[in-house]
Amino acid sequence: MFFLKQQTQIFTTASAVVRAYGSRSGVPRTSTFAKLKEGAALSGKIPTIPGHLFVLRRLGGEYSNLTNDQLAEKYASLSKEERKPIVEARQKAREEKKAFITGLSTKQLENILKYKEAKESGTFVQHHLKDLIKSLPKSSPSAYNLFVQEASGKRAEGTSHSLRAIADQFNVLDGQSKQKYQALAKAAQEAYPAKFQAWKESLSADDLKLLKTNAGRNALGKTNYQKIFGKRPMSGMNLFVKEYFAKHPVSAGERVNETFKAAVDAYSQLNDAEKASYKSA
Repeated sequence: MFFLKQQTQIFTTASAVVRAYGSRSGVPRTSTFAKLKEGAALSGKIPTIPGHLFVLRRLGGEYSNLTNDQLAEKYASLSKEERKPIVEARQKAREEKKAFITGLSTKQLENILKYKEAKESGTFVQHHLKDLIKSLPKSSPSAYNLFVQEASGKRAEGTSHSLRAIADQFNVLDGQSKQKYQALAKAAQEAYPAKFQAWKESLSADDLKLLKTNAGRNALGKTNYQKIFGKRPMSGMNLFVKEYFAKHPVSAGERVNETFKAAVDAYSQLNDAEKASYKSA
């Protein structure tokens, strides 16, 4: 009896986890980002129960190309016996969901709840963005930076002095000594594109979506953002204005904003076909 009560309690709690996605309570202070990530991973693994129409379309055949409205009409016209495979498929999914949830520990259920609460409050997104930026490969150091890193390690052991003294040491190095650091810097520079590409390929669709937001763009910086998503193409009007300035350079004593206003006015007078030519340029 105790075991049955315990299992019922766990399943009730787990069902609340699945249904309580709309909760807007704050994130417990004890939650860490590692726990939130575990909760996110587990949440994504919880089996879903497909709707009647989804199961009907999945049967294929005549149902595969029907719209939702047509499927709804078709489902309504089915007899109880014809609906049986659909009901059984949904029941099987329900049992798989129950088995998965009852197999979770109390800590795992708590982490799922914390993740859902953090997701609603925006805390998870902030932590995840910070984590993504931390994982971003650092740009290759210069020969001087490599020398400073090495000297700074010695300074920690008490064998060097201030950063100014380190810079003076680098400036008086002979060509052969500097060549060592230049070779290391060149090797790091050549290895960086492959590191960045590997990092880029490790990003999920959700990661890319997050990095494409204003917060993600600001955190990445212009250079890294363009490495991932490419340069944003110029609009048709911007292309026209650029061409206008090339044909009508600003003369001495003339204001740039006057030329810009003239360019915008000229663009507004173009017909749709002429504007379209700049969009496809």
